[in-house]
Amino acid sequence: MNIQRADSLSELVERVRSLEPFLDSLGDIVSLVDPGMRYLWVAASMEATLALRRSEIVGRECFRLHHAFSSVCPHCPVSEAMSTGKVVERELYSKDRKKHFLTRGIPVFGPGGHVIAAFEVTRDITAMKTRHLETEAKERYFRYLFENAPVGIFQISMDGKYIAANARQALILGYESPEELMEVVNRTSVKVAHYSSSESREAVLKNLMEHPNLWTTRDTIFRRRDGSLIDVQLHHRMVFSPEGEMLHIDGYMEDISERKSLERKIQQQLDIQQKIFDAVPLHLYLKDEKGLYAVVNQSYADFKGIPKDEFTGKTVFDIISGHNAVIAKAEDDQVLATGEAVLAEERIARGHDGIRQWHRVIKNPLRDVEGRIIGIVGCSVDITQLKEALDALRESEQRFRSLAEDMPLMISTTLADGTILYANKAYCTCFGVRREDLLGRSFLEFLVEEDRRKARKSIAEQTPDQPISTLEEHVVVADGTLRWHRWMNRAFFDSEGRVQFLQAVGEDITERKMAEEAILAAKDQAQRASAAKSEFVANVSHEIRTPMNGILGLSELLLETELKDEQRDFARMIHTSASNLLGVLNDILDFSKVEAGRFELNILPFSPANLVRESAELFSPQAASKELSLHLRLDGALPSLLLGDPVRLRQILINLLSNAVKFTKEGSVTVSAKLLREGEKNVDILFSVADTGPGIPDALLADIFTPFKQGEAFLNRRYGGTGLGLAISSRFVEMMGGFLLVESTPGTGSAFSFSLTFEKGEERRLEDVKNQERESLPVRTRASDPTVLVVEDNAVNRELVRLLLAKAGYEATLAENGREAVDILSKKRFGLVLMDIQMPVMDGYEATAVIRDASSDVLDHTIPVVALTAHAVEGFRDECLSRGMDDYLPKPFSSADLLGLLYKWLPMKTRPAAPEPAGAGAQAASSGQDVFDAEGFFSKLFNDREEGKELLELFLESFPEDIELLGQAINNEEYDKAAKIAHTMKGTAGNACARSMSQCAKALQLAAKQEDREKTGRLFEELVAIFDKVREAMLKEMER
Repeated sequence: MNIQRADSLSELVERVRSLEPFLDSLGDIVSLVDPGMRYLWVAASMEATLALRRSEIVGRECFRLHHAFSSVCPHCPVSEAMSTGKVVERELYSKDRKKHFLTRGIPVFGPGGHVIAAFEVTRDITAMKTRHLETEAKERYFRYLFENAPVGIFQISMDGKYIAANARQALILGYESPEELMEVVNRTSVKVAHYSSSESREAVLKNLMEHPNLWTTRDTIFRRRDGSLIDVQLHHRMVFSPEGEMLHIDGYMEDISERKSLERKIQQQLDIQQKIFDAVPLHLYLKDEKGLYAVVNQSYADFKGIPKDEFTGKTVFDIISGHNAVIAKAEDDQVLATGEAVLAEERIARGHDGIRQWHRVIKNPLRDVEGRIIGIVGCSVDITQLKEALDALRESEQRFRSLAEDMPLMISTTLADGTILYANKAYCTCFGVRREDLLGRSFLEFLVEEDRRKARKSIAEQTPDQPISTLEEHVVVADGTLRWHRWMNRAFFDSEGRVQFLQAVGEDITERKMAEEAILAAKDQAQRASAAKSEFVANVSHEIRTPMNGILGLSELLLETELKDEQRDFARMIHTSASNLLGVLNDILDFSKVEAGRFELNILPFSPANLVRESAELFSPQAASKELSLHLRLDGALPSLLLGDPVRLRQILINLLSNAVKFTKEGSVTVSAKLLREGEKNVDILFSVADTGPGIPDALLADIFTPFKQGEAFLNRRYGGTGLGLAISSRFVEMMGGFLLVESTPGTGSAFSFSLTFEKGEERRLEDVKNQERESLPVRTRASDPTVLVVEDNAVNRELVRLLLAKAGYEATLAENGREAVDILSKKRFGLVLMDIQMPVMDGYEATAVIRDASSDVLDHTIPVVALTAHAVEGFRDECLSRGMDDYLPKPFSSADLLGLLYKWLPMKTRPAAPEPAGAGAQAASSGQDVFDAEGFFSKLFNDREEGKELLELFLESFPEDIELLGQAINNEEYDKAAKIAHTMKGTAGNACARSMSQCAKALQLAAKQEDREKTGRLFEELVAIFDKVREAMLKEMER
């Protein structure tokens, strides 16, 4: 029946229905639609597809039922078949794209050849499609593996030509691509291109033919394109047809060059390890999983007297004899069976020489990477000497246990919680408790509560690094009395750092504690007495210095007046005696502070070379006057900067130099500084002062550093002094960590030396020192007001300061106490306040506090205030500065000291010439000590006027040159150079006793360091003016 042609749709439908049983039996989904895509008939399979009955489907549009579209589906093969009149087949898929269908549209023709309907035949091809896609994926995957495999894959024909090869194969053999590899090699053959001369392809083929279709592996060497050789691991097989015909060779290869290189290195390492294995003095061996010897080291082979290679494959019974072999075999079996190590602490072993030894044997299982036991690692250690030592130790322990029982000290062993495990006889006796009553109790029970907490804390703080602690404890013994015990506890720890037990040794220190308390009480009383003494010394110092300031100052002023020669000599004697008395007082104060322990070192950066040189320069005039050679020896390796107390170090050297120059009549004095040791942060320096003086008799050396003694009484009478210089120097050296030593030979000379350790300074610190020196200029400088307020309750000192100020060209206003000073400052402004400390009504501290108080009536709260005080106690200057004062000038002070202070805080003043008294000319006006201290200058030279005049003449010749150089440096604004020249001039003027000029040079040096152009120029003019007066005074002195 032809169902593709019908006269009408109804006829067509009838025909289809007549074939319905057949069409329903088909596996495909069959339906008939009209040109409007409405179902005319559907097979039963459609009901299952749409979950509708056939009657519900017929007459409805297919695109609405299947896809809920409003029009024909795009690319519909059925619609296309009706429009084209041809059968159209197309693959379609479900909405979720999980199902694939092959749909065919078949047109049905009516009268005149017109299409009146179409059949839709749909077959589910999901499974087939999936298989097809999987096949394609597998093919792509295997192609990808082939092309990107990390090994070279190839197929070779029986005539040695490449059939296929991948990129890795080409790369291994030195070709850029598989195509190039196949093109080049196939010109000849694989054998010619790749096989090395040592390889036989025929032998390889024979081996493959003997193992048809089986993979074989071998390591070989192939030749690369450039002729170099490469290590490869080759895997290949011969492929045969079912009839047994050889078809081709499949294979793959790996580049094992790195592995082979590594294997060679490993072999080298194994050789080294074998050498180390053999070098170990222990007996080492390896056994396999059957307990047979595999490897032994040389030490074990020597012990048994058997060559190493003869051990391989031997049983324990072949090597060891007797009962020891049975024990060793049982241990091996246990290790192999359980996988656990076996340790035999002590075992007798005999070597090939028959000598018996004690060994410790350790056997461990040998495992592979997967943890399976593959053998045994054994080690045998000769412990013969250790066992003998332990036996001796046990005997010794017994002896020491007996000794511990008889010791008078308490000995105990306790747990970490205090439980007593052992206590010796002395322990039981001290606590008054029987041993059996002590054991098991905690020693903490016997402590007072506070010490109990301390003991627990001490135990908790002990560590393996710090296992020992010492405690003093208050304990309650059996009779209820309190005793003091001192214990040293030694903690023992386990592998995790926890305290296991404590070994303690103690003693009863009750009597000693009582003695210490008595000593502390006595010490406290002594300290109070010492403090009272120090206060007394400070007060006495103040009371002495105050009138002495008047004596020194007035004697200076007296020397500037018109005097007869005899009167001038008397005045000089007064000034010299007062100066000497001040030196004695200073020595006594220094020694008193050292003895009281109140002397503290002031650590500052300093140059050791400069300090020694400057100390020696002070004695150059005196040495020259006695025709002594003064030698200076400085080690060139001395560091440029150290940290120490330069003031005390200079005082020590000056004391030693003073004695050397004073006692030496002829010859020389040598001062030296030598570097003994230089570390990373510290240096040791040896200082020494040697002379060719009379020396010190051996009988007097013992007292050389004893206070108030000078070795020989005649030296006291001849040279004077307190006898404290060397004692103070010795104490200073000891405070710095050294010892002052002396070597002396009567008639030859003496040498004093000491070595000190200093911390190295840094260039940064040197710069800090320079900055500090720059910053030391006052911050409250007043450049326009030369008036001074003098606050002093002592009338003599008040008048003295007024006279000195007047001679320096400054206007002074006087006040007797702090209250008067505050009242005056509330009405008038001043440039500077000179303030005494101890005054009635209101002291200096209180007055300064009012001045600084912004709410007070004082006009200038920032006015510089300088303390004038007779206090000489260490730290008093810091006390003054902390109370709001700006500077400190201790009494007694000289006119030069006061002038230097004025230069520092006030504008420079040129002192007006005093009116010339009748008959005196200009002598009185130019002989003041602030200009030129003739008496001081010649006293340095022991009044040798001829020598002094020569030195003055030299000074007057050289100093103008320095002034000229200084002026040039200032004009050229070379401030560093100017500062250095001013520094030199300061020292030269000071040595020449031209104090005002020295102070002016010092101020100029500081101004140059600050690069203060205006101030530097003004000070230079002042310096030139002062030098004119100095020269005039010196020339007049030289004419006398």
